[in-house]
Amino acid sequence: MAGKRVALVIGNGGYERAAALANAPKDARAVAAALRELAFEVVEGYDLPLDRLVRKVRDFGVAAADSDLALVFYAGHGVQVNGVNFLLPVDVRLQDERDLTREAVPVEEIMRELRTTRGTRVVILDACRDNPFVARMARSGATRSAAVTRGMARMPTEGGSVVAYATREDAVAEDGTGEHSPYTHALLKHMATPGLELRLMFGRVATTVKEATGNRQEPFIYDGLGGTEIYLKAAPPPPPAPGGADAYELAFWNSIKDSTNPADYKAYLETYPGGRFAALARVRAVPPPPTTPPATAQPATLPVAPPRPSAPKPASADPPTPARPAATEMVDCLLPDTSTVVLQRSACRARSGLIMNVRR
Repeated sequence: MAGKRVALVIGNGGYERAAALANAPKDARAVAAALRELAFEVVEGYDLPLDRLVRKVRDFGVAAADSDLALVFYAGHGVQVNGVNFLLPVDVRLQDERDLTREAVPVEEIMRELRTTRGTRVVILDACRDNPFVARMARSGATRSAAVTRGMARMPTEGGSVVAYATREDAVAEDGTGEHSPYTHALLKHMATPGLELRLMFGRVATTVKEATGNRQEPFIYDGLGGTEIYLKAAPPPPPAPGGADAYELAFWNSIKDSTNPADYKAYLETYPGGRFAALARVRAVPPPPTTPPATAQPATLPVAPPRPSAPKPASADPPTPARPAATEMVDCLLPDTSTVVLQRSACRARSGLIMNVRR
């Protein structure tokens, strides 16, 4: 059951005018620690006089007003008068049954605070322990024997609530000689069992208590929850079914696990952002940094000497050749073995395309 959880835990054992209940404060502290492990916000108090007990109940009512699950655990003395249950602070006197309205806290006051909550209400009372105040009032003659009895009276069931007693109404619960009372020991054993519904949990508590006390003590609950299921600790999620969504993810991963393409791993993360291989995929989805090729060694280049300047050519002593006439330039070659002299000159052909045939 998710949502806000608030608990009131009270352990009264150091009574000023009666023998101490050694286990009551230890029981309450152990239960408070267990409830914190179950995500409860805990309002707690130990060996409280009347004014502090009343204040704790009111603080709890404020804290639990918007809770989804409100729980009360009380370990200490309790008494019933005319079918009305009272929780006793450590400074109680109880010389007369009329003192109860001034010196004790009615369980109904706690139920009144619980009715302001919006969610489920659970009350656990390990308060049916042998009560010396009942015998004291009986000896003093200040009460009627039928009006004040030991144990707690039956509680009317209310919708959305469950009330658990350490033993049946009008019976006495044991304080125990071990670390905790038989009831609290059983409660601590079963309350954090994953996936155990609340009423089934109380059933297991009852079985454990009866076994521990030889059936002298039989816990009992008054159930007004109807069909609502309450879990103090949720069951762990079931393993994935073969061939289910987990199989598709595994097949996807097997298809890309040897890839060197970061895009494949990005596609996996888009499909399974919280998948079992997501951490590795995020690493492989980052492209590797570019690599710089190593520099190629170049052969050493020897220096080249500049060319030596050539010596100037000596001036020719011959006089310059006079320009030839144009007609003479046209004669390039005389072929004496033919009757025809073909006079051809490239320069002349370029200028006029003229071919001269000279007959001898």
